[in-house]
Amino acid sequence: MKYLILLICFSYTVLNAQTKIGFVNITRLLDTMPSRNAALAELDQFQKSGLKELREKDSLLNAMYENISNICFSSSLMVKEAEQIMQEKYQKFQRRQEELDSELLYLSDSISAPIQERIKLAISIVAERENYSGIADQTTFYYYDKTLDCTDEVIIALMKLEVQVKL
Repeated sequence: MKYLILLICFSYTVLNAQTKIGFVNITRLLDTMPSRNAALAELDQFQKSGLKELREKDSLLNAMYENISNICFSSSLMVKEAEQIMQEKYQKFQRRQEELDSELLYLSDSISAPIQERIKLAISIVAERENYSGIADQTTFYYYDKTLDCTDEVIIALMKLEVQVKL
């Protein structure tokens, strides 16, 4: 009987303990960050310059190929040398394309890491201040109570962190 009473008391305590969970709209958080907008502009600029460089090299390769195919070679040795040169140029083009892809990925990671850290910090500040046990992204839930949306509070904390970073 004692154990039954203890079990009932324990169950009541566990059920009565409140877990407060908040929800944020991560997309809205990201859209309000000036540093993210600047980072996206930097990534876009890098991508455009890389594409321009690759297009120019591709045009040169195509022009070289047309010149080689239009010229009538008297010896098959010259044709083989020209094909070998074209193959080497194409391989250099492919390597440069891979390098640019790698650089873009590295740049994206290095730019997004501090932004993600600021978002996490702003969320933790609001969670501690408002006594949330956890804060989740709204998109991961089919339903949530709109009164538990703390996006605006996190945006305010995030803007304060953005100002600190600029200083």
